[in-house]
Amino acid sequence: MRMLKRNKNVFLTIFSIVCMVIMTCMTANAQEDDYYLQTVWPKWTDWGAEEGSDADYGYIVLGDDKGNPTDKCIIFIWNDIDENVVFPSEYKGYKVVQIGQGAAQGFTSSEGEAENNYTTKHITIPPDATVGNNTFCGYAALESITIPKSVTDIWLTDFMCYDETTYEEYVIYLKDIYYEGTKEDWEKIKFLAAVADPSFAPDPFKYANIHFEEYTYEEPVAKTDLSTASVNGMKSTYVVTGKEIVPAFKVVLNGVTLVKGKDYDVVCTNNKKTGIANVSVIGKGLYKGKITKTFKIVPKTIKKVSLKYTKGTLKISWTGDKKNVSGYEILVSTNKQFTSKTTKKYTVGANATSKIVKSVKKNKTYYAKVRAYKKIGNNKIYGKYSGVAK
Repeated sequence: MRMLKRNKNVFLTIFSIVCMVIMTCMTANAQEDDYYLQTVWPKWTDWGAEEGSDADYGYIVLGDDKGNPTDKCIIFIWNDIDENVVFPSEYKGYKVVQIGQGAAQGFTSSEGEAENNYTTKHITIPPDATVGNNTFCGYAALESITIPKSVTDIWLTDFMCYDETTYEEYVIYLKDIYYEGTKEDWEKIKFLAAVADPSFAPDPFKYANIHFEEYTYEEPVAKTDLSTASVNGMKSTYVVTGKEIVPAFKVVLNGVTLVKGKDYDVVCTNNKKTGIANVSVIGKGLYKGKITKTFKIVPKTIKKVSLKYTKGTLKISWTGDKKNVSGYEILVSTNKQFTSKTTKKYTVGANATSKIVKSVKKNKTYYAKVRAYKKIGNNKIYGKYSGVAK
């Protein structure tokens, strides 16, 4: 039950094993006849498994006992990461008879490793379809499922997630089940446990409200990819505030301004402290795909800069911000325009609030300005210079 960490080649190997297992259990899951997997594998790109593919689902065509393809298929979710996922009843001209084993395993990071899905809250299984083992594994935010009467087996160990920090497994407890059949039909479902010790099997329905004879299904509409949309109005830099910064911007696709919350969601990371923040625009509703942007969070502009001359020394003082900076850069010049020949630069640490410059001339006028910086790797992110003090 552990979430799988793999690249595409590993996924292909595991997928092959999974489908061999499906061959042995399709008799129990198919509604009309005994089906066998087609002996000719679909192309890798047909699964939507290649990097950059816009396919929503992977799929495998079922064959008869002679290996001839039928009009039926099993689908595996790949790119349809939405708050409300409605699986189609048909895909690429084939009738969907099962939501396949390990359906959630299609959610992968850019590094090719398995990740939990923290977006999807509700799943609807299409009419006349069944579910495989591990179908719901990895749906960390899942709250409810709409299930047709055709589902006869449910694996209790389906509803498990893998903590990506502690590497511990935990159970997803559902809030609501919307079931097509009656209470008597529900009690006929086989609840299975894919573990050696059945006592370990969790009960994901323990706290769920089961709504009998409440099944509604509406065929999902094909989604538009927003990954080529323009993101307008987002600045390249923002000043640190101590709070999370979520930039305001508009997403425009083919001349149409999309609506936040309806057409897309915004997810920001590393957006509180000085540094490089990430913004993801994630399609939802009738839109799919993702746009990723970055912006800088720079230190605050230094205020209250003052100069004091004492016996050949010049003391530059300022009010700093220790929490969000790595240090300060001070420019001292005898020219108000800070020309290169008349200007010297000094750097001090984050705890400094002053800098003493020696060997200054009494009858000269000196100017100074200060800016904070944050070091990120080998680079520095600078705030704006303060006003000029003299």
